[in-house]
This record gives sequence, C-alpha cells and structure tokens, in this order.
Amino acid sequence: MTGPTGPTGTTGADGATVTGPTGPTGTTGAQGATVTGPTGPTGTTGAQGATVTGPTGTTGAQGPTGPASAGQIVLSAAGGWPSTTTGCAANAKVETGTNKLNYYALDFDAATQEYAEWSVIMPSDYNAGTVTAVFYWTAASGSGDVVWGLQAMSGGNDDALDIAYGTAQEVTDTLIAAGDVHVTAATSAITIAGTPAAGDFVNFRVYRKAADGADTLAADARLLGVRVTFTRA
Repeated sequence: MTGPTGPTGTTGADGATVTGPTGPTGTTGAQGATVTGPTGPTGTTGAQGATVTGPTGTTGAQGPTGPASAGQIVLSAAGGWPSTTTGCAANAKVETGTNKLNYYALDFDAATQEYAEWSVIMPSDYNAGTVTAVFYWTAASGSGDVVWGLQAMSGGNDDALDIAYGTAQEVTDTLIAAGDVHVTAATSAITIAGTPAAGDFVNFRVYRKAADGADTLAADARLLGVRVTFTRA
C-alpha cells in the first residue's frame, strides 16, 4: 500500500547564463550575373502642335526724300550773240600765243554794262522751276573783280515773245591770272519770267555789271560760257 505524496520541495536557484564567443563571418558568395532585358518598342510620335504666327510689327517711319537730280545747259560763247541794244563785242575766235589753242569769247567792257543772249528749248525733263548759273571767263590783262549776272524769259505755244525778263541774279569773281580759266560760284536761284515749262522756248541774257562798285577789273572781261543748272522733274 502506497502512502500519500509528500509536499513539493522549493525550486533551486537559476544557474548563471554564459554566452560563448561569436564565430567568424563566413565568406561572401559569388555575385550573380547581370542580365539586361530586351528594349521595349518605341512609342508612336505624338501629333505636331499647331503653328502660331505672331503679329507683324508696325512699319517704320519713311526716310527723308533724297534731293532731286539736276540737269545742265551750256551756253557757249560760240553760240551767243551781243544784244542789239548795248551789246557786248561780237563773239570772236581767239588763239593762244604758245600752243595755238583756239576758243570763242564774248568781250564785256569795263565801263559800260553790256549784254549777250542765247535762245534754247528747255529739256523735256525740266521741272519748270528756278535755275542757277556758273560763269566761265578770262581776261587778257589787269587785276580786280568782275560782277556777272543772268536773267531769262520763257514762252510756250501762243505766248508773247515781247515780255520783260525775270529778276537777275549776280555773282562776283576775282581775276587770278590773265589768260587763265576762271569759274565763278553759282548764283542764287533765278526765276525765269513767264510760265516756264518743259519744252518751252527760253531766252537767257548775260551781262557784266561794269558800273557796280564791286566790279573793279579795268579791262575787258572775256566770257567763255555759262553753265545753267535746272532741276529734273
């Protein structure tokens, strides 16, 4: 016969925990191969955007108009003649002493205001405006200044010839050396009397203003020619 179980005894104290040393790290395994997958197909190109043109800028200011072109008419001494009233000497051929160059001249007296004339038909591109004149001249001797002047009248179909000349314009020039060509400055604008137009008959009259105090050459002034400048239409 077994007797009753006795009481459970007390639990004994825990034993001390002891961690052993860490073992060495294992070697790293070999890297696996890199494999790039195939490139996918290119996507479709998107639709082009709408073209938009910006507004045109404003037009810049117009530049200034250039000067109108000019034309010239030459009144040569060979083609001129002395006026019937108080005319200069008739045009005469003169020969130089050494090289025997021949030219025509109209001689104007030092004491009396004398005149010479030319008739021309104005060019078809004449703008019907004013003209200017440049005088070509010389003298056989002396020293001093000469005052030259030019005036003109015009006539178209059925216009009277017997009308007054327009207002003359004058220019003063100095004799530099006897026997040399002298070229004056241009006159101020000369208004042709009448109603000048392209294709009109125009009579030009030149004079030497001998009685003017500024005209001091005490010898004949020998006119070689006149360059008349007009504006083209």
